[in-house]
Amino acid sequence: MIQFRYHCDGIWHCPNGEEEHNCTKFLLNCSGFFKCTSSAEKHCIHMVDVCNGVKDCHSSEDEYFCDLPKLCAFEPYCKCLLYATKCERVTLNYFSLKTLMSYTVHLHLNDVSVTLSSFRVEDQVKTRSFIWTSSSLTDICSPVKWFSQFLKAIDFAGNQLHTLPRHCFASTENLQIITLPFNVISKIEQNAFQELKMLSKLDLSSNALNTFYSLAFMG
Repeated sequence: MIQFRYHCDGIWHCPNGEEEHNCTKFLLNCSGFFKCTSSAEKHCIHMVDVCNGVKDCHSSEDEYFCDLPKLCAFEPYCKCLLYATKCERVTLNYFSLKTLMSYTVHLHLNDVSVTLSSFRVEDQVKTRSFIWTSSSLTDICSPVKWFSQFLKAIDFAGNQLHTLPRHCFASTENLQIITLPFNVISKIEQNAFQELKMLSKLDLSSNALNTFYSLAFMG
């Protein structure tokens, strides 16, 4: 018997290579296992090998964000699951939000307020998907810019956004999904969506748009 990590790794470890049989479908979805997604590799590892202190994926991604459960132990209104965190009905301070962003790939804040005096985007911020709903937000541009080039999707549904100003998304050129329904957006200024060449979905439903500059997507 060989360790699971050697299954479907492209190398014969059994005499007849049976651990390399029927690998195409398995590697496609890694159902029930952790998928190493680095472009340099295609293999799955057992969930018990995730966050065990041993780098089983060549890119070490199975050991990323492993301090997240420890973080949630100190935030009783937050729940953590692997790389995702959801916080509800709580006020977070600068340190708490910064720490969450450093260890979380998918961050969901619902009915959450944040006390910030200043904020700087730093290299350790890893959040790719950011949901901040039903929190009476009136400004989308500042929090979006906290995530800079790492951000792929945002959802600010059910807030009080009323205007998308110029260059609102200028520093988030890799955004692919923007979801903004059930706000009070009435105006989108020119260059608001500047340089969003990766954008594939934009949801502005259930707003009250009456001013939409033709150059909103230019730049």
